[in-house]
Amino acid sequence: MSNGRNTFAKKDPSTAFWCEAYKIMTVNARLPLAPKIVLLDEDFFVMEGAGKTLQGVAKEAEYADVRRDAFEKAGQGLAQLHAAGLHHGRPALRDIAYDTSSKTITFLDWENEKKFVDAPAPVLDLFLFLHSCFREEWPDNDLIDAAVAGYGSV
Repeated sequence: MSNGRNTFAKKDPSTAFWCEAYKIMTVNARLPLAPKIVLLDEDFFVMEGAGKTLQGVAKEAEYADVRRDAFEKAGQGLAQLHAAGLHHGRPALRDIAYDTSSKTITFLDWENEKKFVDAPAPVLDLFLFLHSCFREEWPDNDLIDAAVAGYGSV
């Protein structure tokens, strides 16, 4: 339900809901990079669990041994999305999950489509992803380098 805030940046709730569901299904028809919808109703959808967000992977000690792989796979996933002619809209670290058992990346929160800069969608995706990385306080750029290397490898 809308509270009236951020109307300049977001669609009305019904449009945003159906846009997100449609984008998830469109992406999954081409690539396994969006969450699997297991139940879709007119008011809600339920998705399979997709793992821990990259924000958590980067900070929590139990993920120390998979961090670099997770960020490299995130870069690869974003590049695969772009190579398929698709884009996310705002691939922030909180909107990308890594599943340690399957070693896969899932992009979450597909609703953001407002453009504030006149640039190709893949360029904005990459910029917003890297911006999200640089907002974190990390001791070095190792994870960012892994993500960039992953993107460049596709």
